Amino acid sequence: MLTELAKLPVFTIKDVKKFEGNEKTAYTQLNRLMKKERVRKVRKNIYSVVNPATGQLVATRYQIACAITDTAYISHHSAFEYYGLANQVFYEVYVSSETKFNHFEYDHVTYKYVASRMSEGVLEAKNTTGVRITDMERTVVDSIRDFKK
Repeated sequence: MLTELAKLPVFTIKDVKKFEGNEKTAYTQLNRLMKKERVRKVRKNIYSVVNPATGQLVATRYQIACAITDTAYISHHSAFEYYGLANQVFYEVYVSSETKFNHFEYDHVTYKYVASRMSEGVLEAKNTTGVRITDMERTVVDSIRDFKK
């Protein structure tokens, strides 16, 4: 099962249930993997496999951000960081979503909610699984409109 989960950068109990068949067994297996430190809980119902070579999560900060809600995507300064256009790495990731969530911190990175005002200009990242992000035009417009972010 760990091999199957490692293919998913970020997963939920629902994903574990697909491999195990029922919910009780899924929770048992997940708890066993967390005790062995092969999986870490990022937030309620968001998990990622630990890379045994580095001891770090397989998931990137952007994959975690996009897993917070079904409609979550990277925006504002965080999108510029993703595109490699920021000259400084921030310890905040701006996440827009149609569903509100509370800000939270994981591994010294704060994930901040920004209300989604429109759905245009959001695309799937080509080179990273599970990342949705604003396109360059939308990123520029959002950053001008909300210049403090």
